[in-house]
Amino acid sequence: MDPKREIAQLYNAEYGIALEIPARLLLILIATVMIYAYTGWISVPIWGAGNFVLQLVHFTFLKSRSPNPSRADVYVGIAIYLLVCSWFLSYPTVTSLHEDPVLRICSVATLAATLLALIRRNDTHLLTLAGIILVVGISTAYITINVCLQAGSTMVSYGTTIVATVMLSSFGQTLWANRTRTKDAEAVARRMLNAQRLETVGRMSGGIAHDFNNVLAVIHSNLELLTDASPSESLDFIETAKTASLQASALVRQLLSYTKHQKSNREQVDLRESLAKLKLLAMPILPSNVRLEVESSERPWSVCVDQDLLVAALLNLVANSRDAMPDGGGVSVTLQCSHRDEAIRLHDGRKLGPGNYVGVTVYDTGTGIPTEVLPNISEPFFSTKPEDQGTGLGVYMVCAFAEEVGGGIQVETGRSGTSITLWLPLMASRGNERYV
Repeated sequence: MDPKREIAQLYNAEYGIALEIPARLLLILIATVMIYAYTGWISVPIWGAGNFVLQLVHFTFLKSRSPNPSRADVYVGIAIYLLVCSWFLSYPTVTSLHEDPVLRICSVATLAATLLALIRRNDTHLLTLAGIILVVGISTAYITINVCLQAGSTMVSYGTTIVATVMLSSFGQTLWANRTRTKDAEAVARRMLNAQRLETVGRMSGGIAHDFNNVLAVIHSNLELLTDASPSESLDFIETAKTASLQASALVRQLLSYTKHQKSNREQVDLRESLAKLKLLAMPILPSNVRLEVESSERPWSVCVDQDLLVAALLNLVANSRDAMPDGGGVSVTLQCSHRDEAIRLHDGRKLGPGNYVGVTVYDTGTGIPTEVLPNISEPFFSTKPEDQGTGLGVYMVCAFAEEVGGGIQVETGRSGTSITLWLPLMASRGNERYV
């Protein structure tokens, strides 16, 4: 038994509907006033006050439970609920046998409505079901015994007893059938949720594997070149492979940051260094028919990011540009700094407030992104590539990174190519003067 789930189910079954408790107390008040005005019995206000108190006690108890309730809390909650039911049913049970036809009709109608409400609750805890059947059974037995005593006929007594027994049995079977259906529905929902989680984990794993493949390609290319390189060239290849291995470590850190297990290491980063690393890592994954141009800046534009994650995001965009040009073409990476007096509208619909920003634009001469596809490119797992070539996480991970550091992306596309600009907040430091 999961105490937290059971307490939540008790609360939702009783008070899950908005304004349930005030509406219920108001109906009890109206019923108490009307019955008292009709009969003048002093027991009516006592019954109404008892309902008020028990309802408030039950509501307060369930509402005030700690985030980690115990089994004892569940049993106390069920006991209070059964006491609420018993007290509420006591009066209509007694008055259903009164000689006044108005009281009899109203009492029978109340009992019928209560039975329907108990069926509608869809309780699943066995103790709750047993308690409900016991309370209704006592009420049914009281009415049946008194009807048999007043009838004075053996046949009427037998008939009443049989009808009461069948009714109580059907009521119990209905409660059990509801419990079975609810349990089955919950089991199906859990299986579907687990299946979705497994699918998500599989796709996420595929996305990380895709990024790792880019990094491993860099390492593999440099190791191959190292075998035929001169001693002076070997150091350059070793340094590139070392940089790629650090990039692989960054991918692991990125995955951990998404699962909230580890925070990214933000620091002041000179974008010129980031673009130099990007060029070093991007060259080995581009085919010979794709040109790469990286235009840096003479100014040391600084941003506060995790540099490894920034390079991984830009490498993703370069890899997407490569895939968009199967027949070859050009990829250019440029920097632009801008002071914005108005908000920047981003691809995902968000806006960046006015301020100083630096944009890193990745432009390719590919065929462009179709209009019907463009709105979906930042969605997780959306891909137009074959299943064995894309996971749909590339642009999504870029957007997630940009949003985390207070930036975003803009996308422009057409027949002559596509440009994606990654906007990042410019740090207020020396050398980062206002740029108009």
